[in-house]
Amino acid sequence: MPLRLFRIISLLLVLAFWPAVSWCAQTGRSLVQVPKTVAPAVGNRVALIIGNSAYRDAPLKNPVNDATDVAAALRKAGFTVRLLTDATREQMDKAISAFGREIKPGGVSMLYYAGHGIQAGGVNYLIPVDGAITSEDEIPSRGVDVNLVLRKMDSARSRVNIVILDACRNNPFARSFRSSIRGLAQMAAPKGSVIVYATDPGSIAADGSGRNGIFTKHLLSHIASPGIEIEQMLKRVRSGVENETRGRQIPWTNTSLTGDFFFVPGTPTANVPSGAPPVAIDKPQQPEAALPTTPQTRQIGEVELTEATVQGRHHLNFKASGGSSSGDAVARRIASQKSAMTKIRAAALSELTAPPFNFDTAKADGIIKNGEVTDLSYGDGGSTADVTYRIILP
Repeated sequence: MPLRLFRIISLLLVLAFWPAVSWCAQTGRSLVQVPKTVAPAVGNRVALIIGNSAYRDAPLKNPVNDATDVAAALRKAGFTVRLLTDATREQMDKAISAFGREIKPGGVSMLYYAGHGIQAGGVNYLIPVDGAITSEDEIPSRGVDVNLVLRKMDSARSRVNIVILDACRNNPFARSFRSSIRGLAQMAAPKGSVIVYATDPGSIAADGSGRNGIFTKHLLSHIASPGIEIEQMLKRVRSGVENETRGRQIPWTNTSLTGDFFFVPGTPTANVPSGAPPVAIDKPQQPEAALPTTPQTRQIGEVELTEATVQGRHHLNFKASGGSSSGDAVARRIASQKSAMTKIRAAALSELTAPPFNFDTAKADGIIKNGEVTDLSYGDGGSTADVTYRIILP
């Protein structure tokens, strides 16, 4: 081969392989292909996790730990996680905007917040670490409205929306406020959503003496359990928190989910993680054939009861109205809702201790506490509340 032709061919070969040679030189990698391990796909799952502890006037011990640990659990469950700790108002606003862009139609979106939270005018606000609030009228301009996140979820048309607020701690600015409202206000759950509060309306959640707050400690004990549907998982959390606090703190759930959701799909394990186990529920004393297979509605005093057997599980849906005329709009909402729930609990206790169930009072009371609000609406500026409460028996 002539020397000139050999040089031309050599030059062409060098140019052909130069991009790969250059890339390897810059990255220090070889051309040998190394197989990668890819996590199984679980669909589009995005989460915004915020934990605020470093408040100047009212620091908290656990929210940063809570947020960090929840973020780690969600990453293992296939979520893309955006984690903020000790965030300012500006940082929270930017993170919510970015979070909204990441949510995909038909996917799963989740907000978890631990830190101070305040209600004002029936609206819940998350408090940034730089939120120096001296009066109630400053809350909207210095806090972050939770409804902003709900609107992002709704506009993105995600299939499942989860909001968990471990934010019902003492109001650090209460001394300068005229009203004595405590805790967070109830929010309506848009279709396909579940909103979880660390404790019931108007109450205070414990920050906890260990690494995590009491609510989040129990959430972490169950969130990674395979094959546990979210509503059943939250019942386990509720039972554990109530047991540890001896009834002083009872997590609250408002849901409008239309299907099942599992943080970790799979087969449920026989052992229940640490915390109080779910209340043991005996089967009805009467064969299932004697229970209605199509919905049947009847009245128990002022309470409407609709019951039916669905996929082998007996559903009891209690609906009642309550009212209150005292206090501002927020106080009326809380009081009217509690009034409705008082009627429902009394009717449920009467139903479960009578045939065909025949539970003793203690067991019936435990079953009732493991139910959940499935529908909540207000009228007359919060003076009335219509509540539907669901109890499911095996």
